[in-house]
Amino acid sequence: MNIRLTEELIMQGDKTIDGHGARLNIIGGAGITIQFIKNVIIRNLHIRNIVSANGGNVIDAVDHIGFWTRSDRDGISIYGSSNVWIDHVSMSNCVEGLIDAIEGSTAITISNSHFTNHNKKPQHVDVSKTQLFEKVRRLKKKYENNASKSKMGEDRTFSKAHEQQTYELYKKIWFCGANSVGVDSAKINGKARKN
Repeated sequence: MNIRLTEELIMQGDKTIDGHGARLNIIGGAGITIQFIKNVIIRNLHIRNIVSANGGNVIDAVDHIGFWTRSDRDGISIYGSSNVWIDHVSMSNCVEGLIDAIEGSTAITISNSHFTNHNKKPQHVDVSKTQLFEKVRRLKKKYENNASKSKMGEDRTFSKAHEQQTYELYKKIWFCGANSVGVDSAKINGKARKN
């Protein structure tokens, strides 16, 4: 199914777009905008040939209609949002950018996706070994806290799908079974560091 958006698709919080089984293509029009919201999942979409599209009066909140200017030609634009998961998305040939995350957006996960025909130069982020280790340590601590809340022998369940899927991923990485590999043995500047 091909969809050509004449204006940006502005998402609301706590929503999922899943094109599984439908081969859903967003093609030749505007892209998707995620602005000042949280808990969004975008899965199994093909987004390509995104161009600038008209603005106009748009319902941008449950109780607000605002005027939007022309779209910025990104496939997916993320502004000031959190807990966004983009999974199994194929993106190609968007005029401005494939995914643009700005304005303090946090907790964005992009997984199992394919990106081609992008006209911008590759981005490079400088991260020190210490910063990377601290991020991994915090994620492991979050997993351990959630795992400790599990009932005897039962997996923890979450009300939001992305939280459940994130927990399942953490479990695959840090499960404390006999064959598990922990972060305890990680080294910084040649010295073993303990949690």
